[in-house]
Amino acid sequence: MTRILKKYKVLLLICTISILANVVTKVHLIDRQVERLAFLQKITSATRSSSFAASQASQKTESTEQQLITRVLDTVSEEFFLTQYAVKLHDLIDKNRLNLKQSLVFGVQEDSRLSLLKYTTHVNVTGRYPDIKHLIADFQNTKGLSHIDSLSMSRDSLNPARVSLKLGISVYFKRGNI
Repeated sequence: MTRILKKYKVLLLICTISILANVVTKVHLIDRQVERLAFLQKITSATRSSSFAASQASQKTESTEQQLITRVLDTVSEEFFLTQYAVKLHDLIDKNRLNLKQSLVFGVQEDSRLSLLKYTTHVNVTGRYPDIKHLIADFQNTKGLSHIDSLSMSRDSLNPARVSLKLGISVYFKRGNI
């Protein structure tokens, strides 16, 4: 009986030591994680405040604003026309083996601040998911100044292997390049 009691005491001692070691290790690791998080928060805060200060300084100087406007206008190519853009967009859809659900209709909006014309359209296509990813990547790499306004995807209810994409895009042109 005493032998069994000794075994239980040894087992209890081992369990207690094991639990204490786990608690000490956990507390130590949590302290390290808390310190690391505090350090990362300081870095993030410093980065945000320096970028905020830099953005305010750039907004105050009119020459910097003018340089940004000039860079945007330089991005919009002189020889690039709306018809060329529409053909390029159709080519990207065909290249990626996607089915266009409806014709592309471009609506115009003027942006008097930059003397640009903004054309918006919605692209509705269906196809395989990898092909849709390639279309989006190809669109982002097209010549000219373009922007994705909205994007939604859903599975085709009749064929789950196919995905439907609704993409709202804007493209900017200099006046006279329509």
